[in-house]
Amino acid sequence: MSKPVIFTISAAWDHEAAVWTGHCDDIPAAADAPTLDELLAKISAMALDLLSDNHPNVDPASLYLQITALREAEPAAAMQQRKKKQKPLADRLTLIARDLLAKAGPNRRHEQKARQDQKSNPEALPGELIFDQSE
Repeated sequence: MSKPVIFTISAAWDHEAAVWTGHCDDIPAAADAPTLDELLAKISAMALDLLSDNHPNVDPASLYLQITALREAEPAAAMQQRKKKQKPLADRLTLIARDLLAKAGPNRRHEQKARQDQKSNPEALPGELIFDQSE
C-alpha cells in the first residue's frame, strides 16, 4: 500500500437551510447534506470519481478524508435541549389520534342514526343520509 493521502473537507452548518455545506479544495468538490455522514458520503464519492483526473499518481486505496466541521455552539445546545423536552413522536401521534377520535365520536353516532333513519324512510334516495333534526 502506498503512503496515505489525506484530504480535508471544510464543513459548516447552514442554519437557514438546515444542511451541512462542505467543500474540499484538493479534489475540488463541494456538496451539502442534512448530516455530516451524508456529506462525507457525497464528497467521498466525488473524490473517488475525480481522483484520477486531478491526482493521477494517488492510489484510491490510500485516500483518506477528514472533516473539519464548524457550527455555532448555542443553537446546537438549544436544539438538544428542545429534543430532550419534546415527547417522542409516537407519544405525540397517540395524543393527536385520541383527540381526533374524541372529536369524531359524536359524528359517528349521528351518522349511524342517520343510516337507521334512512332504512326506516322508503322515500330516501340511495346514498342519501337523512338526519332527524328533532334531537
